Amino acid sequence: LAACFVMLLIVIHEYSYDKHNDKLDNIYRVYTYLPASDMNFYGVPIPLNNYIKENIPEVEKSARAYRGSISAFLSNEESEFEETKAYYVDEELLDILTIPILKRTGNELLSNPNSILISRSVSEKYFNGKNPLGQVITVKPHFPKDERNFIVTGVFEDFPFTSTFKADYLLPMKYGEQLLLQRYSFRANFTTQSWLMVTNLEILLLKNANATAEQINSKLPKYSDFVDDPRNEYNYKMHSYSSVHLNAKYANWNPHSVDDTTIKLFTGIAILILVIACLNFIIMSTSKFNIKSKDVGIRKVLGAGRSNITAHILIESVLYALLSFPITIILIGLIHNNIAAYLNIELADNYYFSLGLILIFIVLTIAVGLISGIYSVFKLSNLSPLQTISYKKSIRKNQLKSTPILLILQMTVFIALVFSSFIIKQQIDYFTEAQLGFNKNNLLIIRVDDLTPAKYKSLKEELKNAPYIRNVTGANIFPPTSGGALLNVQRKDEPSTIISTHNIAMDFNFFQTLEIPLKEGRYFSEEFITDSVSSVIINETAAQAINVGIGDMIMERQVVGIVKDFKYGSLRENIPPILMNIEKTKYINEIAIKYQANSETETIDHIQNVWNEFTSDQPLEFYYMDEKFDDVYKSDYNFASLINVSSLLAVLIACLGLFGFTVFNIEQRIKEVGIRRVLGASTFDILFLFIRKFLLVIILSSVIGLALGSYFTREWLSNFVYRIDITLLDYIVIVAVCTIIIVTTVSLYIVKTIFSNPAESLKYE
Repeated sequence: LAACFVMLLIVIHEYSYDKHNDKLDNIYRVYTYLPASDMNFYGVPIPLNNYIKENIPEVEKSARAYRGSISAFLSNEESEFEETKAYYVDEELLDILTIPILKRTGNELLSNPNSILISRSVSEKYFNGKNPLGQVITVKPHFPKDERNFIVTGVFEDFPFTSTFKADYLLPMKYGEQLLLQRYSFRANFTTQSWLMVTNLEILLLKNANATAEQINSKLPKYSDFVDDPRNEYNYKMHSYSSVHLNAKYANWNPHSVDDTTIKLFTGIAILILVIACLNFIIMSTSKFNIKSKDVGIRKVLGAGRSNITAHILIESVLYALLSFPITIILIGLIHNNIAAYLNIELADNYYFSLGLILIFIVLTIAVGLISGIYSVFKLSNLSPLQTISYKKSIRKNQLKSTPILLILQMTVFIALVFSSFIIKQQIDYFTEAQLGFNKNNLLIIRVDDLTPAKYKSLKEELKNAPYIRNVTGANIFPPTSGGALLNVQRKDEPSTIISTHNIAMDFNFFQTLEIPLKEGRYFSEEFITDSVSSVIINETAAQAINVGIGDMIMERQVVGIVKDFKYGSLRENIPPILMNIEKTKYINEIAIKYQANSETETIDHIQNVWNEFTSDQPLEFYYMDEKFDDVYKSDYNFASLINVSSLLAVLIACLGLFGFTVFNIEQRIKEVGIRRVLGASTFDILFLFIRKFLLVIILSSVIGLALGSYFTREWLSNFVYRIDITLLDYIVIVAVCTIIIVTTVSLYIVKTIFSNPAESLKYE
């Protein structure tokens, strides 16, 4: 019950996301879809919101939201607060999402470009119980850098933990537009009317109750409706806001998303654990039928009817379950946070039980008791008093025939889970051992923003000025990633065919720092002046997809080198075509530092000292590339952990069932064991006599369990482009391991009975 309820607790928590929004069924989010690469982004163009308002009457309200990091402080105080939950929004957002306003200065909260709304927590942190309305807060966005004073015009209730949209500050979108103009100033003629996608800008809309999602989707425009660019085709679509948290397809940039498949798997395994536990309870109950049958017979002789017997058996079974309930609750309280953390699922602070959850779990506990008792009712309530009291041999045979069916069901689940766990572990090991095409070890990546060319060059030189630093380079993004800039290029021999490529804007020494092997041509070099303006290096996949080689032109740049394919993103995906070129400093967002092994401490100290000299107003942010790859597969690691834990539970419960059935079997033939011992049978002879009865159980369970496990794991492996193969040896190993477990469990009680005194088993009752 504890194992099942912990999983259900997590499932209920995850499905509760965004349920606090009163209009959730009619809230949708607009996103950008790229047909050439079949990718989704929730970044959208700035003017799309006005287009929706003016041309789609089925939309009741729409609003833009743009997330940014800021520093905030009171004008009369020196201490600053670093904040990440800041959004620039249109005021209509307050009518789309449920955002309770606790205090306000008037009806218009964000119409003034100098107004700001803060959460209750921020109000308490800044003003300590004083009235915040009318107070001035100074806001400094991190990127692009700016500073402005805002007047507090409202205080809203803190967003619940189970909210996809979380904000502590809501600022006017008019100010957000000014920041976007600065951020994208490198784009030629970029204005608030430009239809280029703006990363991190999303549009939420509220549809009319009578309208359908299909009607609105059909009226959303395309990029080509406004810009004549045959190489780029973007479509604008929308999806239900309730699907953001539970659908990985729409979860990009959402740190709290969980794949709906994982949640469904939790639910399935929780039910599976309960089912095999119920089967185990039934098998254990069956071993005591010889005692229970006499009890039932006496009750029938004394006048009890079938309904009385049924009620008695079911109440007894339900009481067993209910007696376990308090212990279950204590166990859940002790382990649920640890289990969630182990599976990398975030639970709300102090999330434990509500009255509703308690009632759900009580109902499930009673249901488990009823289900477990039904088999005993079916077997015992129909017996006549004579049958129950004498407990005829025919009844025992009938029970011995029916119990292995339950045992086979348990063994099937047990073998299927063990096989799945074995294969999944091999695939997870393959992640860590797979050749990435470059060296991810001893690579530290630091985040940089808004560096001038001179400042960037000096920073690089200072970073390299240490004996344990081997190389330094910069790029707009480093592997692993599924993001980055996308460029559509025409295939050389078929100009009408558009190839979607990923673009890495980099500095010199990129390939040498990551140790990416060269296949043809050369690396970028500062000795060639044209490399920074008119040269490009591509990977093998791009060379094949675009059908180009050394010396060919791609988007007015000459191919000077072809590097061997390297893993750009996850092993779930094919290696994409990648174009790599030297770019200006303003495109460099990250710096990679290659350091000597076992010098992490010295390297970080050196980086921190250099960083403080150059950017004292920005905290140092860094990560290790090998850890970043681990993060990519974190959900798969969690999935493997879940299967391993479930397999262990299945093995334990199945062994209990096996042990119970063995006890039942031996008790029916205990005199036979004593007679065989007296007549000189060896321990091995008697042991084999009983174990051979389990051979059919093992064979049938193995065939069905391996078939189910194989189907399940092959479906899971199909999600990976790079995966292991399931071999005959895998099946043999699992059958051997499961057979050893089954035989060992069965042998324990048999050996104990064999070595007991035969006189005890042969004496008359």
